[in-house]
Amino acid sequence: MEELKNRIKIALARAGLTQIECARKSNVPRDYIHKATQRGSVPNSKAIRNRISKTLNADDSWLWFGIEDTESTPIKKYKISKEALKTGKTRITIDLDSELALKVFNLLQ
Repeated sequence: MEELKNRIKIALARAGLTQIECARKSNVPRDYIHKATQRGSVPNSKAIRNRISKTLNADDSWLWFGIEDTESTPIKKYKISKEALKTGKTRITIDLDSELALKVFNLLQ
């Protein structure tokens, strides 16, 4: 919780924004920013988290969850979807690196 508060404060400082300015630019109620900086509260809505992260020029995973990308080269991910039921109402979506995606794709065929 303390770490989240610190990450939000760092991101605000780097962006040169106050909590109110960030909320306005993100088009979110200022309570979201206040609760994050004071209580370490993470918004439930991914869309709200993304808007705030974008406004602060911060990586979404780092800002809200402290997850940093440790790899120097990005892994290209493919989404593989397969209809699980004949009705077509259920879909399985898996994010994988290209090598594993190919293996799974071959298994699903």
